Amino acid sequence: MAIKKKNNIIKLLFILIVITCIVIFAAVSWKSGSDTLHGDFESTKKGSAEVLYADILSADLEKNYPKTPDEVMQFYGKCYKMLYGDMIKNDEVFANVLHIQRKLFSKELSEKNLFEVQLEKMKSDVELLKQNKVYVVDFEAKAPIYDRSFNTCDVRVVVSTNANSENGNLKYYLSYNIVRDENDQWKIQSFRNTNSNFE
Repeated sequence: MAIKKKNNIIKLLFILIVITCIVIFAAVSWKSGSDTLHGDFESTKKGSAEVLYADILSADLEKNYPKTPDEVMQFYGKCYKMLYGDMIKNDEVFANVLHIQRKLFSKELSEKNLFEVQLEKMKSDVELLKQNKVYVVDFEAKAPIYDRSFNTCDVRVVVSTNANSENGNLKYYLSYNIVRDENDQWKIQSFRNTNSNFE
């Protein structure tokens, strides 16, 4: 009788363990499925990332291309913050933002920087930044400096990160050359790293 009771308790414990395992497995599977559906962005930045991504996606650059170098750099900056702002978890979203950003490139710049090569380089750069817990928080484009005789302008950019330096947030500096193409659109012709004096 005592052995039968002991066997019943063992069976009951075994059934409870199996049920617990099934519940845990179902919860993990549901979470994985949920992450697949809603896991495009880092959870701490999800709200702002979704708004920024929707803004980037809604811009139809074929029909409504930015009219001035300021507008070109404003849109470019949105994409830049999205790409380097530690917001994106999904490789497809990352590639999509880069693809849209590249519509601001001149034909020459696009040909020099093939999409697949640029994508892999940027993903590698972003991964390195993530390992060091560094990400972009702001992309400030200064007023364009025009050379009207050649239909070009230079735009100086200050990029702020979350990393600290002696003078506050760590910054780096970029210079962009923008040209007016044969379709009367301002396109990014080249860009380079520079210093705080833009030299």
